[in-house]
Amino acid sequence: MNQQTDPAPARNPDESRLDLGRLLPIGALVLVVGFGGFAYLKSLQEAENAESRLAEQTNQNMELQKQMANLQTVMEDLRTAKVYEEQEKSISQVNSMAVIEQGELVSAQIDLLSQKQSALSKRISELEKGDVGRKIAASPKLVAEYNAALDVTLPGPTICSSLSSRLDRLMIAPAKAIDEKVGGYVPSGALQSSLASIESQVSDALAALDRVTSDIEAIVQQAQSLQPNESQTLAQAISILSQAQDAKRRELVSGQVEQAKKEAAEKLAAQEAENRAKIAEAERKAAEMVGDETAAKILADAKSIKAEIDAAKAVRAAAEAKAQLVREYNRELPQVKQYLQAFLADGRKLRTAGSGPASLSYLVGKGALTPSNTGLEELLSLGSYYNDRPRGALPEFFYFNSVNVTGKNDKIAAIEKAQQFLIKFGELMVENGTLAK
Repeated sequence: MNQQTDPAPARNPDESRLDLGRLLPIGALVLVVGFGGFAYLKSLQEAENAESRLAEQTNQNMELQKQMANLQTVMEDLRTAKVYEEQEKSISQVNSMAVIEQGELVSAQIDLLSQKQSALSKRISELEKGDVGRKIAASPKLVAEYNAALDVTLPGPTICSSLSSRLDRLMIAPAKAIDEKVGGYVPSGALQSSLASIESQVSDALAALDRVTSDIEAIVQQAQSLQPNESQTLAQAISILSQAQDAKRRELVSGQVEQAKKEAAEKLAAQEAENRAKIAEAERKAAEMVGDETAAKILADAKSIKAEIDAAKAVRAAAEAKAQLVREYNRELPQVKQYLQAFLADGRKLRTAGSGPASLSYLVGKGALTPSNTGLEELLSLGSYYNDRPRGALPEFFYFNSVNVTGKNDKIAAIEKAQQFLIKFGELMVENGTLAK
């Protein structure tokens, strides 16, 4: 039996449109949901990336802060070091300027000394040659006073140039510190000591010039009312006075020597007569007495008396040797004065106290009389550098090394001559007062 299938009912066109209308919103919703999910996931990813970048940036910021802190510390250290450096430079400049200013004051004093030296030299020349000096020459008393006023230690003609040279050498270091603006400069003790020494020498020299100038002008005032001496100048009168004083000094020394020789001879003659009498008496007793012991005693007495005779002869020989030394000293006195002026003139250096000639024991203690290059150098140093007296025949100081002594045989000979005079006549000069003990 055949089964007949009923035909499908026909679809309503409105129903088809209805299904499509429902699907479109659903699809849109799905798209929106899908896009939102994608956007959400993407935002999550971006958030994670942002957090990662933020963490990295934070680490970088912290590292940068550390670096900035280190840089700030370094800058602070640099600023502190710079401050210290500037402070050292400032202190150095102050120290240098203080030394330079002191040097300028000393230099001005040296200039003043030079001016006063020139003025006094000119004044002395005018007086010793001119009419005003002839008025002084009219009075033996004023001539003696004038000669005594000049018979003192006056600064030598080269003192200003010598002190200026020393001062210039001392100013090199502080001047360099100022020019180069270096820090840490502090004047050494040796520099300050040398500067004080120069200042002291200038002060002493100025005082000596002022005293002499004042004494001379006082004598000039006393001579104003006198008539000029038409027969001789003041220089001639001083020369005559000096010759008379030298002759008197030689006569005095010669008289002292002759008196000493006479007294020694008389004493020796008396001693010899007494000894001869003792010997004769001893011999007589020896002849009269018997016994070895007594004879031996008498013989010992005789030997003792002979020793006394020998001692007396030695005394006479010493007196004769001293008399010969005095004769040689008088004969060489002009040269002695020339070569030893640096030690015989009045001054305050090279002695223990007060003013006067140099001390022989001081020179000996310094080794200046040792006959060697070292002794000669020490003698020259004391006589021309560490001294406030005129140098006389002594040259300016130089060191005794192979470089400095070349070509200076005449200068070395002058120093040797001075040393020989001091060795030979030193003790005698102490006795007659031309040198201090």
